[in-house]
Amino acid sequence: MKQFRAENLTSIYGEKTLLDHVSFLVETGDRIGVIGVNGSGKTTLLNAVSGVVPADSGTIETPNDYSIGYLKQDPDLDEDKKVLDAIFSGAQPVFQLIRDYEAALEAYSANPEDVKAEQRFTKLQSQMDQDDAWLAESEVKSILTQLHLPDLDLKVSQLSGGQKKRVGLAQVLIQAPDLLLLDEPTNHLDFDSIAWLEKYLSEYRGAVMTVTHDRYS
Repeated sequence: MKQFRAENLTSIYGEKTLLDHVSFLVETGDRIGVIGVNGSGKTTLLNAVSGVVPADSGTIETPNDYSIGYLKQDPDLDEDKKVLDAIFSGAQPVFQLIRDYEAALEAYSANPEDVKAEQRFTKLQSQMDQDDAWLAESEVKSILTQLHLPDLDLKVSQLSGGQKKRVGLAQVLIQAPDLLLLDEPTNHLDFDSIAWLEKYLSEYRGAVMTVTHDRYS
């Protein structure tokens, strides 16, 4: 079981202390809801845990191979990338394999007489078998479908704020980190997508820390 340990995290903004010697332990499988009024330091805590904006003082200890995925209220996405490329950015190697396999399948289906396309498809299909990647592929397709993402060939710069939020959520879910940090993940989601996300998070293998106004926390 992997552990994330925070000791005496303290963050001060101007004259206001947002985190005051905060200590806690997160273990694999934990589900944590971060609750507080606006301006009380919820996002500050997630920023400190993720390392995006480290606390002014305190320590964080994790195993060397520990991974953290962070969905911000306004996700950091490469505006020049296509939606699908942005989603797979930073993903585990198995998901890049899936991306390559899907592209090869599309190319081969469009031109089955192309010998090179057939060879590439066959090679990647064998690699999918070898890496036992079919379950991961099914999970990726479920995430992309259930979040009702925009056209995957659009550039991120063409998306609305709500669409970018869904792309960012898909990105962090596909990364499948040891600790999943979600800041208002249900913003811009419809009822069906929220219900799916609740179920997905309840079955998630890692730990989850969430800021949300919905019932999950």
